[in-house]
Amino acid sequence: GLPHLTRQRMFVVAGNTNDASICELSEAMLAVMGLQPGEHIQVRGRKQRKVTCIAMCNDTLADDEVRMSISARKNTGLAVKDVAILSHISLQEARRALLLPFASTLAGYDGDIFDDALKPFLANNDRPLTVGELIETPCNLESGDRPSRNIVWKVVELDFEPSEGESGANQ
Repeated sequence: GLPHLTRQRMFVVAGNTNDASICELSEAMLAVMGLQPGEHIQVRGRKQRKVTCIAMCNDTLADDEVRMSISARKNTGLAVKDVAILSHISLQEARRALLLPFASTLAGYDGDIFDDALKPFLANNDRPLTVGELIETPCNLESGDRPSRNIVWKVVELDFEPSEGESGANQ
């Protein structure tokens, strides 16, 4: 068959995916790029700003359209009708991630921010992270099932296992 296109220019469309880590593409575009639903893509926007997302199928989209979460659009500096550059990316699993919350989103909060907001967002979920990316996590408080606020975090650092043959020291 024909070789798959490694990079694709696509128009950002309105709408919001339910998950901050998801980008939606048409089935035909997934095939053109050689992607299966659930594989990772890198989205490049303005000023070389990048974010990594999970590619999912949405057949209501045209072949030249991509639907991204609001947070992914913010991280790439893209607005509706802008052109995004998408490419397939293989991710290494991070053994440690350093995310720091913005103090302005913590105002008046007195619970355990890790257990209430970050842990439920990351636990048992495929969450592709990019250093410099901002993510919003709902913070569920004891008072009810609805999140009462969102906490904004910045991905500051990602640590990976050393590759085979690479030397490193345990500190």
